[in-house]
Amino acid sequence: MTPLFGVGSRSSSFTKHSQAEHSVPDEPAADAKLLALLETNLASMPPDERQLVESKYLERRSVREIAEELETSEKAIESRLVRVRRKLKSALLEALKHE
Repeated sequence: MTPLFGVGSRSSSFTKHSQAEHSVPDEPAADAKLLALLETNLASMPPDERQLVESKYLERRSVREIAEELETSEKAIESRLVRVRRKLKSALLEALKHE
């Protein structure tokens, strides 16, 4: 499964070690705030982008299934997912910056 905001599917021991050192404690209030921001940003996305994110991450459909439904290539779906994740990540980080 591709992480929503991950750089890629490969993971090095350095990355895992680095993430462990800099992890933030699990705080329900922070999680709720992030979830609210995510929902707000998803709602404001163009319908085709929102549907793509929902299909992949909420419905857990494969890239192949999505590509077949949209009658396009898997590569096109993967590229769109990369762009949408970057756009969503940028919007979330910008919103968090102004907190």
